[in-house]
Amino acid sequence: MMKATIIIITTILLYSACSRSQDPSVFGDVKICSSKDYRCKSHHNSIDKHEQNIYANINLKTFANSDVVKASWQYYNGDNYYEIYTQTQQYKSGELSMRFILERPSSGWPLGKYNVVFTLNANKDKVKICPFEIK
Repeated sequence: MMKATIIIITTILLYSACSRSQDPSVFGDVKICSSKDYRCKSHHNSIDKHEQNIYANINLKTFANSDVVKASWQYYNGDNYYEIYTQTQQYKSGELSMRFILERPSSGWPLGKYNVVFTLNANKDKVKICPFEIK
């Protein structure tokens, strides 16, 4: 019974919006939003399939001038997540956040589940994952 409870709690934590970070001191809040709200004042777990762009804003906590953040946009094909687009940005002194953009493909958005995976300096211990869905 205890093992089942731990699995359920772990599953809930893994799929909460933008809550997984192996080193929470590095990344602050992440907000996913559509082109209508490109400054990401609020987080959207679900994005309309007609939106032109999807934005991910990530607040920064403890960064140095040479730090690089990678945003890996991923699509879930029913079996696995696979990378569809990657962006990197180098931290500049005084920045409080970074914005990453995924543009709609010419054929339209595939409906389903997505992730944005943020990594600091290619360090697998400094990762934050933010799931969202396109409907």
